[in-house]
Amino acid sequence: MSKIDDKLFKLKNIIPAILIIVGIILYIAIGEDFSVDKIINMSPTNRLVASFFILLLYLLKSISIIPPIMALYIVSGMIFPIYWAIPLNVLGVAIGLTYSYRIGYSSGEILKNSILTKYEKLNEFYAVLVDNEWFSAFIIRIVGILPHDVVNMFFGSIQMPYYKYMTASIFGLMPMLTLSTIIGKTITDPTSIEFILAVTMRIILSIAASIVYRIIVNRSKKTKKGGLI
Repeated sequence: MSKIDDKLFKLKNIIPAILIIVGIILYIAIGEDFSVDKIINMSPTNRLVASFFILLLYLLKSISIIPPIMALYIVSGMIFPIYWAIPLNVLGVAIGLTYSYRIGYSSGEILKNSILTKYEKLNEFYAVLVDNEWFSAFIIRIVGILPHDVVNMFFGSIQMPYYKYMTASIFGLMPMLTLSTIIGKTITDPTSIEFILAVTMRIILSIAASIVYRIIVNRSKKTKKGGLI
């Protein structure tokens, strides 16, 4: 390994530690009340600088330093026009997906077993994952019943092909991402038809996702019982 390669390797290894330190400092500075208002107040007024700030928050979210990703969807909608906010949210999600996937990929079997032990719902899905990785990743994202970053690391730990993981994740997250961004854009006028429709669609999507999840899990259980007979 050349000196340049050696330096790059060392830098790659310390980046996670640097991000964690930055995240902790940011968390302490803001306090436990990491609300949408606080994120907005922290965001620079310059659109380009504000975009980089939001992307940084997505990266920090990938190591679970800040609360639900839904808040970032909404904040982007409140700060930027829709034509800017949605692509920015997609880019931010892709950054977070990639980073936590790499953590899982590097950790491998140990992390996979730890996650499956801790999260029963993901364990129920695991049998389905073997048969159809892309569809399973897509459904898990649509359902949204598991912590975002845990799911990212899990797919990395089972070494699911990156292109399958990324496309399934983005497609699965897009409905909720889009609706939440629109909610953020229209939240100052809760009587508007756009806001009401977005909230209604979000509720319908959540209910439908829960039903789909239950159907898949029940079918998986029946299949297992049938295999034991």
